[in-house]
Amino acid sequence: MELQEIRDKLFDEAEAIIKKVEKENRDFTDDEEMAYNAKYEQIKALDKQIRQAQGGFDPRVLLGDRSAYDLDGRAFPVVDARSLVANITPKDDTGFTLAGFVRASMGLEGRATPVGTGTALVPQYLSANIIDMVRAKSRVVQAGAI
Repeated sequence: MELQEIRDKLFDEAEAIIKKVEKENRDFTDDEEMAYNAKYEQIKALDKQIRQAQGGFDPRVLLGDRSAYDLDGRAFPVVDARSLVANITPKDDTGFTLAGFVRASMGLEGRATPVGTGTALVPQYLSANIIDMVRAKSRVVQAGAI
């Protein structure tokens, strides 16, 4: 049996555990949780083997694994107290800043009238900076829990 077939079988078994629990509208039993976690770890190990067999470069080997993974193998970055959300979001080269937006909205910069009123969408690169500033002030981060 090939690695991908083994991975697919484990994935189906893990998914069956989840569907059973959801169908019965209950929490995992200890045995189900242990079985699911074991399958998940096997899937992660197989994903790494499959990538290596396909000649794929895995940057986590050099950079350290700072990601969480779903059952499909998609990586999601993990941000701790030493990391910045801004480092994992797209950058902006237009020079747009939150301070500039607020000053322009108040009529203090550029325009004589406010830019707009009401709700506004915040660009991803800007919201990442706001999140970093708020996280730095959080007592949980300051206490070293994260």
